[in-house]
Amino acid sequence: FYRIYEIKAENKDIPVFTDKPYLIVIMFLGNLMFYHLNTVTLSISIIDLRSKIYCLKQLGFLISPKKISYLRERKLYPTFNIFDPVTIKTWCSLRKVINEYGRKYTLRSNFNVTVIVIFYLIVIAILVVQLLGIVTAYSNRLLMIVFEFESVLALIIFLFMLLQGAYINSQYMIHKNLLKKNKTIISDFSRLSYLYVGKDAIEPDNYI
Repeated sequence: FYRIYEIKAENKDIPVFTDKPYLIVIMFLGNLMFYHLNTVTLSISIIDLRSKIYCLKQLGFLISPKKISYLRERKLYPTFNIFDPVTIKTWCSLRKVINEYGRKYTLRSNFNVTVIVIFYLIVIAILVVQLLGIVTAYSNRLLMIVFEFESVLALIIFLFMLLQGAYINSQYMIHKNLLKKNKTIISDFSRLSYLYVGKDAIEPDNYI
C-alpha cells in the first residue's frame, strides 16, 4: 500500500493521502491474485514433474538386479523376473502408462508455464530499460523492486523445472543401460546355461 501516499509537486516533503485509495487496493489485490496464480501454476507443474521422476525411479528398480546406489530413493517393490517375456512386456506397458498418464494436463501446464515465462521476460526487459535510463515513464523504485522480486523468483522456479526435465531425460538413459545389462545376462545364461544349472554347474569361488 505504499502508493496510497502521494507527494505534492510543489512541496515534496509533505505526503498526502490519495483521493482514490480504492484504485490502489484494486491494483494491489489484482497483482496479488496474478502472482498467486502464477506461483500455484508453477508449483503444480513441479509436483507433476517430481511425481513422474519418482515413478521412473521405481520403474528402474524393477529391472535392476542390484541396488542402484546413485538413485537416492527407497526401493518399494521387488525386482521383476527378467527371464519371463510376459514380465518384460508388463514393464514396457508400465513405462508407456507413466509416459502417457496426464499428457493433456502436461501440455496445458507447459503452455501456462511458457506464457508466464514470456510475461516475466518482458517485465525484465522493461526493468533493464528503466535501469539503463532509456525510458523513465515508470520510475517508481518501490514498484520496480516488487517486479524484480517476482521476476527473479519466477525465473528461479523455471530453471528448477528445467533441471527436473533434464533429470527425467537422464532416467531414460538409466533404463536403457539397465536393459542392456539385462540383455547381456540373459544372453550369457542362454548360451552357457550348463555352467549355471545342472549336475556340471560350476561353483563360484567368490560370490561377489
